[in-house]
This record gives sequence, C-alpha cells and structure tokens, in this order.
Amino acid sequence: MKRISASGLFVLLLLVVNLRGIFGYILRYGESATSPTYQAFPLNWFLLWRVVVGGLMAIIIICKMKKISIHYTTIYLLVLLFSLICIFQTESFHVQGAARCMIMYGLLFLVIVSNESWIKISHINKSIEFMAAFGLLFLLYQMYQYHYFGVLPAHSHVNKSIRYGSFYNDSLVLGVLLPMFAGYFFNKYQKPFLLLLTAVIVCLVAVLTGTMTAMGIVFLYVVWNFRKRYGLLLFFLCANLVLAIYFIDQIKYLWLFKSGSIAGHLEGFSYFKELGAINLAGLSPLNEFTETGYLLFLYNFGVPVLLIILAFHLKVLSVCHAILLKDAPSSQMRAFTGATEGLTISVLLANFNLPPILFPPVYLMVVIFSAIVIKRSANTTFRRNSRIETNLHLVALEKIV
Repeated sequence: MKRISASGLFVLLLLVVNLRGIFGYILRYGESATSPTYQAFPLNWFLLWRVVVGGLMAIIIICKMKKISIHYTTIYLLVLLFSLICIFQTESFHVQGAARCMIMYGLLFLVIVSNESWIKISHINKSIEFMAAFGLLFLLYQMYQYHYFGVLPAHSHVNKSIRYGSFYNDSLVLGVLLPMFAGYFFNKYQKPFLLLLTAVIVCLVAVLTGTMTAMGIVFLYVVWNFRKRYGLLLFFLCANLVLAIYFIDQIKYLWLFKSGSIAGHLEGFSYFKELGAINLAGLSPLNEFTETGYLLFLYNFGVPVLLIILAFHLKVLSVCHAILLKDAPSSQMRAFTGATEGLTISVLLANFNLPPILFPPVYLMVVIFSAIVIKRSANTTFRRNSRIETNLHLVALEKIV
C-alpha cells in the first residue's frame, strides 16, 4: 500500500478546510443574523474542528521547516508589531479577528516561503480540479434542495434573495474564490471553445451567488484574461451587453434590494475625518470595523501595514506574470500560477468593498499559493541564470582552447 506523502496529507487537509461548509449546510449551522433558518455553530464542535485540522497542518509545516528567510522575517515582524498594537488597543471583535488573521497568515507565509520545496504542485492542482467539479455538482444539489424542499442556502431570504455558495455555503467566499478556479482553467486550456466555456460557467456561478461584488470581479477578471484575444473579448462584451438589456428589470431589483448593504459599505468612509497622524502611523487604531478591506487596514493598522499588504499582492502579480510569460501552456506550474493570479486579482478588487481577510479560507489559500509561486519563480530564475553563466564559461573555454 502506497504511503501518503507530507504534501499529499497537507493538501488533503487544505481540501477538508475548504469543504467545511458542507456540514454547516446540512446541519443548518451558520450566522442566524444573516441566515434566518440557521443556528450558531456549537462552540465545542467549532473549536474541535480548528484544533484537529489546524493542528495537523501546523505539525506537518513544523516538521518540514528547515530554515527561515531573514528578508521575510523582517517584514513579518513589522506586521506582527502593528497587529499586536491593534489587539491591545481595540475592543471590536472583527478588528481583533483581522489582527489575529494577519499574525497567523503572515507566519504561515513566512514558514512556507522559506521551506516550500516539499509541497507538490500536482497535488494542489488535483485539489483545485476536484473542488471545481464537486462545487458544480453541489450547486446543482443546493438548487434541487431549494426548489423541491425549500432548503435555503446561507445568507438567503425567501422571496427576496437566494444566494448559492456551493460547498462553502457562503456566497461571498465562493464569489471571491471564483477567479482562482477560472484562472486555473484559463491557463490549463488554450482552445477558444474551452476558454469561452470556462468564462460562461464562472459568470453563471457568480450570478448564482447573488453577490454584486462577485459578479463585478468575475466580469473584470474575464476581460483581463481575454485582453489579447480580441475575438473572444468582443463576443464576451457583446453577450454581456445583450444579457444586461434583457434582464434589466432583475438588475434594477437587485440594485434596490442591495441598497441598504451598499449604504452600509459606504458608511465606512465617514470615519476618514477622525484619522490623525498617530492613526495613520498605525500606533493608535480607530477601533472601527468597516466592510471595506482597505479601510479596515488603514483605520486600525495604519499606512505601513496597508502598504505592506498592497506591495505583497503586487509582487505576487508580478511573479505570476513572469511565470506565465515563459512557461509552456501544458505545464502544471502554469495552471497553478493562473489560479494564484486569479486569486490575487480577486482579493485586490474585493478589498475595495469587502474584508476577505475575515473570510476563511480565502487568505489561507492566498498565502500558501503566493509563497509557492514566489519561491518557485526565484528558484527558476536562479537556475536559468546559472545555465546562462555556465554556457558563457564553456564558450570562453572553447575560444581559449
């Protein structure tokens, strides 16, 4: 019997983390304030889940840790310092949660970027493909359950808004992660028909989430991917224009239904007038939770942390762009990099309207994927430069001889 590797077990646990919403959907556990037919998760069950799954993942990571990057340690210590300042001076549950997430995810990124060679890209790719196929099947199952038995997905209201979240049972999480799946298949396949099919599926799922943010992000991401394929881009834009005109009444209804939520998101900008130099420096958090991610970082962690987060995501995008320029269309690394690029673009856009740092497992996937592409890109560059240098030495030697 073949033994499961550390990489295989780690990715399997990551898959379990992603599939946790299935139990919430079946057992009707969630947030009763936003999901009328749900009840709060039993605390003991929730803690047990986190301790067992999180503990096993931590053990694997620690066992595989052989070194630590001084460069990234310095950056992480800055994030840790400002996060601790925030925790000790704030009372907001969500602000403290964001600070703890940055400490945890930052440490995870630091350890993996320093010791990533044991994680196999093929394992992650298989998990993405499984989640994509299973996610579509679970969506169909949720639709069947609602239409025939009245079973509501989370965040849904009868006769008002039905929001499907697939196995996440959270339309916001699914919406933010959709470009990850799209990016994977956009770079795995090159035929126009398969690219268009991927775009159609991801756009339909975005509509099923009932989340305007997800619809906007997916639309922009598809446009980004079709930017060099003018025929596909023109067809996609024309199709969306026709559909928007045809469903204009439904779009107006959705906009009116979301007006209260939109006002709540915009309310976060009202705290700008309270910002002072000490707040901007990250030394005195405003203790205000806003649903806009960038404002959440700015108000409670200051400009330094906001700039670090932006620089981190932009670096990942730059690395992804470099890999996608040189990797063969059929390579596993290219498909994985496409997923990382899609996820990074998605969280960059989502932070304008949502706080994805608080949406498990979004940033868990972000830091793992980002650490891998950053280190693999650096290793590839080093090997390529070494080959060039070796070739130059051989040429020089031939001339001497």
